[in-house]
Amino acid sequence: MTVTSPNEELCIIDSKYVNEKESLYYLKFDYIPRTEYLLQDSNHNDIFKITYSGLCTYDTIFKDIKSGQELYKCERKEHLTKSNEFKIKDIEKDETIFEAKISKKNSLTHYKYLVTFTNKVTGKDESLEFVFSFSGQECKVYYGEKKKEGKLICQSSNISKTAYENKIEIASNVDTMFMLIIYNEIVHSHYLENATMQGVALASTISIMS
Repeated sequence: MTVTSPNEELCIIDSKYVNEKESLYYLKFDYIPRTEYLLQDSNHNDIFKITYSGLCTYDTIFKDIKSGQELYKCERKEHLTKSNEFKIKDIEKDETIFEAKISKKNSLTHYKYLVTFTNKVTGKDESLEFVFSFSGQECKVYYGEKKKEGKLICQSSNISKTAYENKIEIASNVDTMFMLIIYNEIVHSHYLENATMQGVALASTISIMS
């Protein structure tokens, strides 16, 4: 399955990031969970460093490696009984440029995350649905929910047997900076949640055996 360009331009952060052609990136990290990630271009050149303030936190800084400038800060607030809150802040302008609600809705075969937001450019309420395979090795991102004929605008797969390296394909007519930020946010939280659950399961097993 290949990614498909949305009918209307998906621009959230800046039109300069909207790609005219399908684009390719790589997300690299050594282990799960991770406090630092590297984003690479299609030639495996490092372009962004993504740093978390702590091992089990969601506050993030996106830094341009070439210029050394910190571009965006992401903040996430967890809730037990309602959707989590997520914000992207422009560090230079010191203003919030994107706000969303993130909810998790799993099935028997997939892990799913729904990101709902108001598009400031169009004024419309929109959504992105992230669908992970049960193994966690693949992820597909739909502009709109899949069951409501949402378009596949981004997809990724793990391509390394010795480390974590995700190949990310993004459709044309999409704000790539926004997609990379929100993709990293969901991937990080998904891997962190799974690592936590595995740790709890292991601790329970050891407790029973002892």
